[in-house]
Amino acid sequence: MKLDKEKDHPLLGRKRYTYMYEHAGQATPKKTAIKEELSKKLGVGQEKISIRNVLTQYGVNTSKVIVHIYEDEKLMAFLEPPKGKKAAPAKK
Repeated sequence: MKLDKEKDHPLLGRKRYTYMYEHAGQATPKKTAIKEELSKKLGVGQEKISIRNVLTQYGVNTSKVIVHIYEDEKLMAFLEPPKGKKAAPAKK
């Protein structure tokens, strides 16, 4: 995994990283595997890492991975709610 870009967002309490992930002869990596690798590489807990996108072009063995790393878990929960859960309908 090679770092391509890094940008600091102090008002949002996070940093945004763009990595180029090579996976020759394999399928596009799972977000959980990328999160584990980044946690070890950066020394940050997995609960503070959010994988935003894993983009792979057809026929290419390199994926572009966009990651947000937060300073605080509560801020991450507020800015990036869990996927797959729908909001409760508004009461009338």
